[in-house]
Amino acid sequence: MTKELTLQDKALIIRRWRRSVTDFLKDCFPHHYTKDFAPFHKEIYEILTSHNRIAIAAPRGHGKSEIISFGFVIWNLLCNPDNHFTIIISNNYANACKYLAPIKDEIENNKTIKAVFGELKSDKWSENEAEFTHRKKITVGGNEFKIRGQKYYEHRPDLIIIDDAEDDELVRSDSRRENFEHWLLYSLEPAMTHTDKDKIIMVGTILHRASQLSKLMGDEGKYRNWFSKLYKALDDGKALWPQNISTKWLEDEKEKDPYKFAQEYLNNPVPFEHAMFKEEYFDNYEDKDLPKDLIVNITCDLACTDKSYSDYTVILPCGVDAYGDLWVLPYFRGKYSDPDKIIEQLFSECAKYEGKDGWSLGRVGIEKVAFQRFLVKNFDRERKKRGKHFPVDALDAKGDKVTRISQLQPLFSAGDIHIRQTMLDLKQELLDFPRALHDDIADALAMQLSYLGNKPVVKKEKPLVRFHVTPEIQRKKIMRKRAEAKSPKVMIKGRW
Repeated sequence: MTKELTLQDKALIIRRWRRSVTDFLKDCFPHHYTKDFAPFHKEIYEILTSHNRIAIAAPRGHGKSEIISFGFVIWNLLCNPDNHFTIIISNNYANACKYLAPIKDEIENNKTIKAVFGELKSDKWSENEAEFTHRKKITVGGNEFKIRGQKYYEHRPDLIIIDDAEDDELVRSDSRRENFEHWLLYSLEPAMTHTDKDKIIMVGTILHRASQLSKLMGDEGKYRNWFSKLYKALDDGKALWPQNISTKWLEDEKEKDPYKFAQEYLNNPVPFEHAMFKEEYFDNYEDKDLPKDLIVNITCDLACTDKSYSDYTVILPCGVDAYGDLWVLPYFRGKYSDPDKIIEQLFSECAKYEGKDGWSLGRVGIEKVAFQRFLVKNFDRERKKRGKHFPVDALDAKGDKVTRISQLQPLFSAGDIHIRQTMLDLKQELLDFPRALHDDIADALAMQLSYLGNKPVVKKEKPLVRFHVTPEIQRKKIMRKRAEAKSPKVMIKGRW
């Protein structure tokens, strides 16, 4: 602006900018917004100005931080009289400060802003805080920022932006995800002004099915007052922002690595169409469906540590029926640093199936890796002392976990493995495979393939109790049985 503006000019300009965030940004920051706003950018601003608790999942490279952590924050700073104290949270302190730096630079050097608003820089500026001459303040911090007790003069925070606060390290840890949710609900929420003007906005890309941003995408329970919106970079063959990222480029990236593309650009950490295991494979059996004759084999996948980021120790019993189907029975999952406690838990699980009517305890298999060799010998020695007669095997884990667990897929798809409705941890591992946070239960189940040939023999006059499967699964099983009858195969160590 070359001419000096009158008070009336300034009032008219500010009034127009208050009505339109995009007009304000285009007029003041054309060097930031060199491309036209996409329809979804305008929709985001409508959402931000219409709701108080907002979760936005947007794909990588689509300007979510530029739109919200810069654009919406500086619009509130200059055009919203109800805004007094803004806090921006990122995954760490250094990244949070990067959000504040361009805002301070524009306030200090932008000629359009100075012409309309005058000098706004105060003498209280630091790397992570900025106070302004019109009694407003912006503070930034990492995802462990102490929000409790934050005030600016008489004002509590009235705008909090949580931008990419979840990173790969955080979402991989059960305890850190729980702590982050607790911080959001019990530290951040109570720190607000509690008026109909305050806003909490969480924006990012979904990195894990159990991440906080993923939880906020639902509108039930404790998050029913949150408005959520999920955007995909490519939807029905159309690019979300073609002026910036073309459809062809997105399709090429999808072909290169569908799993990475699904997470970064579709907000889907494991794409359904590429998932090896699907929800429809789980039959959710009940107690009444269990066969009367089962040989129960127990496998143990060990992780002798109690660290929060480690895998679990899993003791998994599976019954094999006369058809060679696997029935996953209630399993044990926990973290141990003491091998003796694992041994005691193994005996406890074995005791559940010794002498059970119609069932018999088959074999116990423990993975033969590192310290597990020592545990196998100790467990077998203790078995003899206690007068138990079931055999104990040191199972050789051949290949990597992905290869081993992949062998379960054809059995699940054919309806040959049955699991309960309540086995949520196992289902989650399989649905998220091969990018699951943990895979210990699935790996213990894969070890059961070594025992598929160890099945009960049922007398002909005794009818087999058979679990009902869907017609499609039953058809597949019949076709497979017919094919096997024409061309019999030999099973070696659980593989055809």
